[in-house]
Amino acid sequence: MVFSATLYFMIMLIIIVILGLCAGSFALAMTLRMYDGRDWVRGRSECDICHKPLKLIDLVPLFSWLSTKGTCRYCHKKIGGLLPLVELSTALVFGISYYFWPYGFTKMGIALLSVWLVMLTIMVSLTIFDLKWYILPDKLVYTLVGLATGSKVVQILYTQSFERIPGILIGLAVGSGIFYLLHTVSKGKYIGGGDVKYGLFFGMLLASGFKSMLVISIASVIGTLIILPSMLSQKRKLTSVIPFGPSLILATFIMYVFGDRIAQLLMTTYLFP
Repeated sequence: MVFSATLYFMIMLIIIVILGLCAGSFALAMTLRMYDGRDWVRGRSECDICHKPLKLIDLVPLFSWLSTKGTCRYCHKKIGGLLPLVELSTALVFGISYYFWPYGFTKMGIALLSVWLVMLTIMVSLTIFDLKWYILPDKLVYTLVGLATGSKVVQILYTQSFERIPGILIGLAVGSGIFYLLHTVSKGKYIGGGDVKYGLFFGMLLASGFKSMLVISIASVIGTLIILPSMLSQKRKLTSVIPFGPSLILATFIMYVFGDRIAQLLMTTYLFP
C-alpha cells in the first residue's frame, strides 16, 4: 500500500512537471502575442523570425527546441534560449508546488492546486512582461486578483471558516496599502502602479497581514541580491529602472507554498522562542 501510494505520487509529479513544460510554452507565446497586440487565443503559432506557421512537431515543449538545436526548423535562424528557460522554470515551480503542496490532496486541496497552477502560469507571463518591458499588464494582474478572490470565497464557504475574513482584509491592506503609499509619496519613482495592483493579489491569496509583509520583505531581499552586483560593477545606477515584479512574484510563490513553515519558524525562533 505504501509503495503504491508513493508510485502514484511520483507518477503525478511527472505529469505535473510535463504540464509545467506545456504551461511555460503557453505563457511565453501568450506574452509575446499580447505585447504585439495579436490574438493569443485563436492565433496560430509561427516563427518570430520568418513567420512560417509552426506544425505540431514544432510545438512539443523542450523537445522541439532540442531537436533543432535551438534554431527554426524552416529558416534555420537561432531561436535563443528564452523558450527552454521559461519552459524549464515553469516545470520547476509546478513540480515544487506539487511536491511540497501544503494544503493536502482532499477535494478542496486538489481544487486549490489546480487554480494555483493556473495562477502560476499567469505569474510566469507577468515575470516575462516585467523583465522585458517593465510592465505588469492590468488584464493579467486583475485576472490573478479574480482567481485569488474566487478561490478564497469558495474555500471560506466550503469550510465555513468566516473567521478568515479579517485576515484577508488585513492582507489586502498590507499587500496593496504599503505599495500605494510608496507609489503616492514617490510619485511612481520607487513603486509602479502595477506593483500596487499586484499587492491586491498576494494580499488576497495569503489572507494574512504577516505573510503579506513577509512577501514584501523577501522580495526586497531578492531584488537587492540580484541588483547589488550590477550596481557595484557600475552597470546600473540608483536612478536606473529596476523591475520589482519578478522579485514579488518569486516571493509570492515562496510564501504560498512554504509560508506556514516560514511563519512558524519565525514565530518560534524570534517572536516566541
